[in-house]
Amino acid sequence: MLINGVPLILPELSWMLVAERMNEGFVLYKDIWVTLEPFSAGTYLLLYKLAGNSQLSYQICSLLFVFIQAILLNMVLNINNAYPEKTLIPALLYIIFSSIFFDFMTLSPPLMGATFVIIALHYVFLQTRAGGNDENMFYTGLFIGIASLFYLPYFVFMIFSIFSFVLYVGPGLRKYLIMILGFLLPFLIIGVYYFCLDGLGSLYHNFIISLFLGLKNKLISNSAMLVLLMIPGLLFAVAVFYVSARAKYTNYQFNCFRIMGLWLGFGIISVLLSITISPYLLMMLVPGLAYFCTNFFLLAKHSIIEESVFWATTLLMLLVSYGVLYGIGFKKSPIAFESMKVKEAASVAPAEQINDSKILVLGDNPSLYRNNKIATPYYNWTLSRRHFSDLDNYKTLSNIYSNFLKDMPDVIIDEHGVGDYLFYRIPILGKEYQKAGNLYIRRH
Repeated sequence: MLINGVPLILPELSWMLVAERMNEGFVLYKDIWVTLEPFSAGTYLLLYKLAGNSQLSYQICSLLFVFIQAILLNMVLNINNAYPEKTLIPALLYIIFSSIFFDFMTLSPPLMGATFVIIALHYVFLQTRAGGNDENMFYTGLFIGIASLFYLPYFVFMIFSIFSFVLYVGPGLRKYLIMILGFLLPFLIIGVYYFCLDGLGSLYHNFIISLFLGLKNKLISNSAMLVLLMIPGLLFAVAVFYVSARAKYTNYQFNCFRIMGLWLGFGIISVLLSITISPYLLMMLVPGLAYFCTNFFLLAKHSIIEESVFWATTLLMLLVSYGVLYGIGFKKSPIAFESMKVKEAASVAPAEQINDSKILVLGDNPSLYRNNKIATPYYNWTLSRRHFSDLDNYKTLSNIYSNFLKDMPDVIIDEHGVGDYLFYRIPILGKEYQKAGNLYIRRH
């Protein structure tokens, strides 16, 4: 895939544009209205400084993250004696399940955040095995908090940890408060940073509360997501059957089994909470699937069965991953992923001729930003509606005018017909632009 190339997907374009704008000195949330998490945005900014808007740099870093996480997960499971014997199978399966679809190859926020959730899992197992410890409780919350600042829906693993501790550690209000304090600490640091920049309100509206407003950007259907989960899901079901029918695990190892069942359940909740629905969200489920499916290979009695199932699983997953992307082996693709891709040509004529310009898109067509730059904070149209749907409010008009003055767009592409009323309400801005169809081109 690295050699042949994969399509640039809309979330990747968004991450690159945000990193580029942050590199110009604009502040996330305050000057760039997006829902991207702060630690992820900081990582993309660092990559932009090192490699520019390079899709390959995202893919190389993704590979590194996957290998590091595979090693971490394997260490966590072996150190905590989650299986009757030491094994490298979880790391192997983690790498295979991280190849479910081509967008797993990019450096997505769920992928980065998974590193810290896996570390938090170590402390959950440690507490379950050795009893409550204040320091470990704090670290559990801290690492989930860090993961949530890479990808906000990971906060549900805080509830997962509380459930696990209530079931297998016992009550202790003080310990749970310590864990909550650890979780909140990274958020408090980010809050203080934005308070100093006078951007606390923007942080709340664009980052925290946006997750609970029902904003959905569905790039792939639910049925397609189920197709991608079908092969590892089938192996998962067989593994659960093997454990229930044949396993001679200790009580502690059965507790680990139940805890990982909770992990998968809360992982599904985190997928459902996500704003952008894309296959890479399934990365949240990969650690749990790797854990469960390892049980099958440890419990299967005949090596020929193990080898056959392993190679069948691997080859089928490769068939889906490569076959769907390159049109191999399917008369009709079981997964429609066209809506994920950044379109080569813009759909708004003559916008396809606009290149290397600062633009503002009043609509839901982020492909128009390809080969262009963001102007004004209004990149995410869903978030921007709170201003552009309230043009009779003088405070809103004042804010829009102020935001335009900071960074005037060369071209405004109006997909929702709000431009005329906007310039009627702010005529001093209207004098700056000449209308051409649904475009407003700045006069020079």
